[in-house]
Amino acid sequence: MMNEEENMFVAISVYLKPLEELDQFAAAHGAWLMKHYASGRILGSGRRVPPVGGVILARGESLEEMQAILAEDPFSQNGLAKYELFEFNPGLLPRRSPELEAFLSKPLRQETV
Repeated sequence: MMNEEENMFVAISVYLKPLEELDQFAAAHGAWLMKHYASGRILGSGRRVPPVGGVILARGESLEEMQAILAEDPFSQNGLAKYELFEFNPGLLPRRSPELEAFLSKPLRQETV
């Protein structure tokens, strides 16, 4: 079961530049995402429809931790996107799926570079 201090987050980004400019940093953004998938912090991510930004579903120990992670995104660092971050507590079963329970029961791992 998830630590009481650990919550989930929805990060919604808005692109600040045309998609052609974002595409120049897509590989670096993808590597940043994969780093956080590997650490167990990100559950899902993708572009919004229409492609005006993105959405990330994640978990972490604090709002400050998630803000620091989002600040490392190459899209953020290069002024291509900005994030709005929402923290929530997914509650206990039965208010979440077995799949979410499985995700939350896995320990967070140290980030790798």
